[in-house]
Amino acid sequence: MLFSQRVSIPESYLRPPCPPPSQIAEKRVPKTVRPEHNIPSDIAANKNIHQGCLTCRIRKVKCDEQRPVCKRCENSPNKCEWLEPGQALSARGKRVESPAYGSPRLLASSESPASFDSGSPVSPASGHDFHLPRSHLSAAHIPLANSLQLSEQDRAAFAYIPYSTMVVSYGKLWQWSNFSYIYTNIANVYPGVMRSFIAVANMELRARELLIAQEVVDTSVSLERASRLAAAAAAHYTQALKDLSSLLDRICQTPEQDCDIDALFTMWFLILRYEACDSETTGASLLHLDGIRLFLGPYLRDDGQATGKKLPCVAQAMLLYTLYLDADSATGNMNSGQFCLDFLSRDAHDYISHEHLFLSVRSALPKMWGEQYPISELLDDMENYRPLRLYHLCQGSKLELLRLARSTTHGGYDDLKKLWRHVENFGEEFVDILLLAKKTPSSGGKRLMWTVYAAALDFHALQILCSSLDTYNETPFKPEPSLSYIFSVATKALEEDPRQVYRFMWSLSVALSKTNQTWLSTQLAKARVLLPRFGVPGLILEQCGGLSASNEGAQ
Repeated sequence: MLFSQRVSIPESYLRPPCPPPSQIAEKRVPKTVRPEHNIPSDIAANKNIHQGCLTCRIRKVKCDEQRPVCKRCENSPNKCEWLEPGQALSARGKRVESPAYGSPRLLASSESPASFDSGSPVSPASGHDFHLPRSHLSAAHIPLANSLQLSEQDRAAFAYIPYSTMVVSYGKLWQWSNFSYIYTNIANVYPGVMRSFIAVANMELRARELLIAQEVVDTSVSLERASRLAAAAAAHYTQALKDLSSLLDRICQTPEQDCDIDALFTMWFLILRYEACDSETTGASLLHLDGIRLFLGPYLRDDGQATGKKLPCVAQAMLLYTLYLDADSATGNMNSGQFCLDFLSRDAHDYISHEHLFLSVRSALPKMWGEQYPISELLDDMENYRPLRLYHLCQGSKLELLRLARSTTHGGYDDLKKLWRHVENFGEEFVDILLLAKKTPSSGGKRLMWTVYAAALDFHALQILCSSLDTYNETPFKPEPSLSYIFSVATKALEEDPRQVYRFMWSLSVALSKTNQTWLSTQLAKARVLLPRFGVPGLILEQCGGLSASNEGAQ
């Protein structure tokens, strides 16, 4: 039954006219977290620059003077601003207003932005010398409508977000990404969004300290930092739950506004992202997913025709990310995945379905940013469409595989053959992408190649898992070439940027279940410091005669 209830939901979630917030007990501080990020190295050049964009001139770094966005700003979280002829350096250009949020406050700073470039990854070995970027916020933080006050540690965590693993995992370069829009236009208005960002950042930073502690003789400093970051993350997470409750109450009691809905779905996603780092919050995650399911009821009935309800752009993007997060969590936790399966069950033409959300979100960024969204980013979105499409099809197919593993009805083998044909068909459609991932020597710094790598690895892992469920050996597939492919592509990709391991966790987990490759095991062990629940589910392993039930992370 679509959108069936699987957990007991607090009465407060069920009050009409829309489900107010759940009252979730405070969670214990998570015991395991995740890992390496690569924060760009400092720029060597530091000469006085008299030409170039305003941003580079303030930072006193060399600018290539390429308009409308110079290369340095394109690869960093900074906005590229230019002075008009005759305009004084002190006269800053006015920010283009957000189409959805009127005149949001800038993350203004009385300090110069940090002198580093986000384009070049840092190796794990150099992580010991890592220093947080100086905040783009002022010392007293940005002026907030909610008067939220942050400590120096909180500001540092918030300033870390543009360089976070979370941002890297979703592919789009920071400056024109969904997260950048939320960071600049929503977080300064909604305290729960900012607190959720800070909680996620602190969990990532905590994981980094835990990894450092594994490599040094004296672990006391790193472990103390990890403990402090975990406590800060838990405090902001707990407060964000209260903010979520307050926002839901306001939405239910007043006419809905798009900005409130955007903030609500952003908070849900970020809170779930935090909980993905905490092996002890599975129950809370399921509760939030049921809350989202109930909240979406009016939008799902008659595709919203009767009520006229439509989700705004940011909310749609965050809902799609939530579906992906649930799908990835389901591969290592048999209690997860039902939320995404519910949307996958809906007709592709339904307003809110797995398929429709993907198509809608592909055009969301120009709608969010409005006229200021540059041509270069439109071209980037078009360039990445096909590999993102392949990735999305793999996400749907891995969920169908999960559905088959959970099914207690007969006819499962026919369904498996049908799924295998579907996978083969879209493999033929995207054969150019699979070949590109194999043949290209490096990413060349292009977002496109990281998207290609992630999609291609997922496809080959999906083939391995499908064939392993074929106990009658009727599938014309041998896993060895796909295993070699996964190892080859993952090796060159992670040598270039180790952070990408979090995009590859599912495919690497499948590969590890078929081989005892030490390198794969090491990569996944590091990644699971931050994301402990990601792996291949035990139920599938039990049904795969060719898979090793000892796969790490399977639960």
